[in-house]
Amino acid sequence: GNSGIKNRRGIRNGATFSVGGNQADLEAGTDDTGLRYELEGRGFLAMRGENVTITKDGSKSVSGVGMTSAELQATVLALQWNNYTVIANGRRLKHIINGRVFSECLDLTADTPSSGRIALQLHDGMIMRVEYREIQLRRLPASGSPPSFPPSSSGARISWTAALVLIVATTLLHW
Repeated sequence: GNSGIKNRRGIRNGATFSVGGNQADLEAGTDDTGLRYELEGRGFLAMRGENVTITKDGSKSVSGVGMTSAELQATVLALQWNNYTVIANGRRLKHIINGRVFSECLDLTADTPSSGRIALQLHDGMIMRVEYREIQLRRLPASGSPPSFPPSSSGARISWTAALVLIVATTLLHW
């Protein structure tokens, strides 16, 4: 199983606060951390180690980010706090964990949102524990480059934007 940081989507069920759409995945295992996934949509958009461009017609071109999936997974601190940065700048989304680019996706399809809600995922019906801490929200500079941040006490960070940056420490402890 996995969890994630939802972004740029709306609430699909107001009674349960269920949010669909794009997410930056994280997990206690070795399969999903760092990839880009679209719930109730196209599924996996960018796997760990991939730089993906999705054209207007939905076709994909894929290149690497400089490290293999296995090399990137080896940098994740199992059952500990990790730095998770999600930069959403226009239609480009980049996932950085512990200072390394895990995946990047440029989505040029017409229905790709450039704004929406931020949500921290916890699957219902499963016994699991996910922790997030030190959440901060900051505006991105007009240049689109992420601002520099002082180190957090946990060392963990999630950056975020469509003009904003969200900083969070996160860990998935168990399923």
